[in-house]
Amino acid sequence: MHLLTATDIELWEAFRQGDRQAYTILMERHYRPLYSYGTKLVFDKELVKDCIQEVFLELWHRRVAIGSAESPRFYMLRALQRKIHRAIHRNRLLYNAEIINPDTSFSVEFSIEADLISRQEQAEKARQLAALVETLSPRQKQLIYLRFYQDLDFDEIAELMQLNRQSVYNLLRESLLRLRKNWQGTLLPALVALLEANA
Repeated sequence: MHLLTATDIELWEAFRQGDRQAYTILMERHYRPLYSYGTKLVFDKELVKDCIQEVFLELWHRRVAIGSAESPRFYMLRALQRKIHRAIHRNRLLYNAEIINPDTSFSVEFSIEADLISRQEQAEKARQLAALVETLSPRQKQLIYLRFYQDLDFDEIAELMQLNRQSVYNLLRESLLRLRKNWQGTLLPALVALLEANA
């Protein structure tokens, strides 16, 4: 197995066996998605970096006891979420309301390289999609982010958002219907169809 082209699951298994290169590749692959998610939970970027570092260190030290993971990214996102919540709880006197990013202000920033959009039109389509997503509720935006940016499945999203699976499905369906309703002009109707197909 060539580690640079290995899947996350293959890397995870190699890392559990003590392969440092597999561990390093996992860290490099997932640092940015973890950082992106962490900064949506809390505004303190240094706290997020510290918690990510703790997640990675703990993974290495506990690698023998850690089980297989169907989705290593979900495993790490969940671990990061717990680390951040514990850090805030332990130091709640230090972290005031301005530090914590509550559900009510969960924001999703669609970058121009969003792979939901065709390469030829991506910059304009990304701006239009971002404007549409801003019309959604904070929970809907969080769901869109976890489903299409972090590529999590319904059960994983349900656990992170503390909802049941059916509620996640209903919320996504409602979000997609709202996007479809507001889809106007020359916007690519196939994008909403693509989102629905992946729901």
